Amino acid sequence: MKITVLLLFSLVLSFAVAQTTTTKDIPKNKNYQTLTERISGEWKLDRIVDAEEKHNSQKGERNEKNKGPKNPNDIDEVNSNQSTISMQVIEFRDDARYKMNNSTTALDSGNYTLNERNKSLVLESDLAGGKPIEWDVTLKEHTLTLVGRETATKRYKFIYSRTKQKAVK
Repeated sequence: MKITVLLLFSLVLSFAVAQTTTTKDIPKNKNYQTLTERISGEWKLDRIVDAEEKHNSQKGERNEKNKGPKNPNDIDEVNSNQSTISMQVIEFRDDARYKMNNSTTALDSGNYTLNERNKSLVLESDLAGGKPIEWDVTLKEHTLTLVGRETATKRYKFIYSRTKQKAVK
């Protein structure tokens, strides 16, 4: 009988202690950073991967523009042509603002929203009539990869390298 009471008492006591421990009581990993903290800074375009071109070249298909012998550098040439008119530098600030430039001109700026769970980035342009653009985002070490979620941007994978850690306001 005493053992039963003692077991019951210890069970109730352990339940009470478990109830008082919250997520605030658990020490956090000091090295953990949210996606928002990690993306902050300046990113320079390394390359653009065109999934459609890659798919066609693997099948051995050639479009009218690329007739002739198959050149393994064709995809790189397409990417370098695209990079002269695309977003070569993106700066993400801590205040949820972004600025986008090509090699010579500021192209766009606006607000950005990151969804940690879906690993998505939404860019909301300040330009009149600018429609928000949603991207799948992957961030590993100093490499940022953006893949469009919409039909026009879905086939391209923009791969960036970090040039500055944090962008100042």
